[in-house]
Amino acid sequence: MVDKAKSTESIKQNLREGRQLTPAEVEELVGGPPQNLKKIDTPLYYASGVMFLATGNDFTLIFSRARPLLNADGSVNPAAAVSEPVAVVSVTPQTAKDLLLLLQANLPVWEEDFGEIQTVFSRQLERQKKEEKKEEKSAAKKKP
Repeated sequence: MVDKAKSTESIKQNLREGRQLTPAEVEELVGGPPQNLKKIDTPLYYASGVMFLATGNDFTLIFSRARPLLNADGSVNPAAAVSEPVAVVSVTPQTAKDLLLLLQANLPVWEEDFGEIQTVFSRQLERQKKEEKKEEKSAAKKKP
């Protein structure tokens, strides 16, 4: 007989890795047949980028993905792509704050499991912070 705790942990690990669960695994996780579970009836979108706009009343997130362009002969041009919006989501400042808090709480857990997330934006911020520290040290040395 398989140890239930080990089996459940294995299922959770597979879920963290993004593997789709079998109906039997879902049943084990929820403690019985998923008869009371219903699929969320909403579209699923994939985005690889986001732009941010703010007004006095709301925050708008424009989620986008790269879309390859074709050459005249119909072949994909690997050097040419456009950013294609896939969803625009506007939220109140309060909801934006809740989203921030959720991300701040959950991203470190994800990074602990899977490694630090590096992006162009995060690297730019890192460089900017290093430059600011250099300037602070330089200014402190100049003070008598």
